Amino acid sequence: EIDMNTPETPYEATVLALTLALTAQTENQVDECVKIAASFGLSKDEMKRAKDEAYVESISASLVEIRSKMND
Repeated sequence: EIDMNTPETPYEATVLALTLALTAQTENQVDECVKIAASFGLSKDEMKRAKDEAYVESISASLVEIRSKMND
C-alpha cells in the first residue's frame, strides 16, 4: 500500500505525487498529480531520483496487493 503519511520535504511530496500518478485511475488524475509534482521545484537530478523512487513505490504497492489477493 502507498505510504500516505504527510510528506515532510518537497522531495517526499514529489515522490508521493508521482506515485499517485502511476497508480491513478484516469488521465485527468495522472495529469493533476504530474502538475502537483512539478510544482515543488526540484532540480532535474532530484526529479529523476523522485521518478525512480515513485516507480519502486508503485511496483511495491502492486506486489503487496497481488499477494494479499492470492492469500484470500
